[in-house]
Amino acid sequence: EWRVGGQQPPQISGQARGRLEDVLRWLDAHPRLERYTPHLRMFPATGEAVFNLSLALPKVLRAAVVFENSKLELAEDLPPIQSVRGSLAFDKARLQRSTLTASWLGGPVTLRIAGRRERRTTTLAIQAQGLLDAQQLVALAGFEPLPEVEGQTPWSGEFSYQPAGWRLEAEASLIGVSSRLPEPLAKAVVTPLPLRIEASGSGAAADMSVNLADRMRSQLVLVRMPQRG
Repeated sequence: EWRVGGQQPPQISGQARGRLEDVLRWLDAHPRLERYTPHLRMFPATGEAVFNLSLALPKVLRAAVVFENSKLELAEDLPPIQSVRGSLAFDKARLQRSTLTASWLGGPVTLRIAGRRERRTTTLAIQAQGLLDAQQLVALAGFEPLPEVEGQTPWSGEFSYQPAGWRLEAEASLIGVSSRLPEPLAKAVVTPLPLRIEASGSGAAADMSVNLADRMRSQLVLVRMPQRG
């Protein structure tokens, strides 16, 4: 679609549907286009999406990427975010504040996304609020699933990503989670037990700290082992 005439500059708009992974590969082959959607390649995503484009000549471009049940890989050391829905909006080569809904760690999550420039690099900031499953939280901390721990609890956190690495900070009260583990890890469902997790990494390695109120403080180093044929 296009519109020409009057006092306004010529405008062209269009819509396309395709696989996110195909579009990301196409952007890799056309690096000059990255200035129009500078944060899109930071989303290693898969699945179907709709792309809406609006161009006001000579150079004002607006774009929106509508996710339809997509999957988003935040980092290789973290479980993927599933069932992503919503849209990312770009205006004049800037990522606008956008909201997505998804499923992560066994429960629903809302993601509020923004991009910012920091020290000559682009940072993608994602604030999250959701509900998580205790079993998947145990696995995220690097432990085997524990049948003595069960339940769901609200949580919030922030994830930042740039080409040099990623960082995650998350907190949960653990209200709604029960534990039959020995002290100091025993817990009733209605008892709050503040948990804070911090993790950062790049490449095949990540550092993680886990603080459970005043009961436990742990420092972990996670290394991805090479796959064997």
